[in-house]
Amino acid sequence: MSDVPPSFVTHELHDGEEMISFVPEPDQGTRLRILRAFVPLALVLIFGLALSFDDRRSPADALGMLGVVGSVVYIFVHVIRLCRTSYAITSKRLMRFVAGRKIEDLELAACAKPFVLDLSKSDSLIARGSARFMSLQPIVRFDRTQVASLTLGAFLTSRDRTGMQIGYPAHDIPTPQILGDATRAWEAAQ
Repeated sequence: MSDVPPSFVTHELHDGEEMISFVPEPDQGTRLRILRAFVPLALVLIFGLALSFDDRRSPADALGMLGVVGSVVYIFVHVIRLCRTSYAITSKRLMRFVAGRKIEDLELAACAKPFVLDLSKSDSLIARGSARFMSLQPIVRFDRTQVASLTLGAFLTSRDRTGMQIGYPAHDIPTPQILGDATRAWEAAQ
């Protein structure tokens, strides 16, 4: 976390909006851990692609292969985007940047109180298994009070219509500090 935001963040601030905290994009070592966290999922999908590829060509097989290839490409793009993602918490908004470009922002006044989501401590066996399989760490989650409408831009930029989260797989960010900053910002925006 950093107290001094880069210039691309200060250019996005509105009048009267104050910077609370900035979570910079991951460093090189963390980027490698993020990439390694998605390797098991990519291997499962590639194995599924190999199983769906056979000599007889039926429409169902072709559709299955197309779906698996699309999933592998989507995951690859998502992982590359995660490696370049940074977050800014202001007095009114939560903003997500990818490679210095604002991808989305979330008005804190239109959100429920932020909370820590830790799938590894869930009651669900599937959630705990997913957290272990994908090396998911605790994240700070913001949920919208009303779900945003689905647009093509939101789909292509991997925006979550139900809210936003601060965190990365295989990267242990200072969750209590981020949650404290986010809660203060949320309370000020209400």
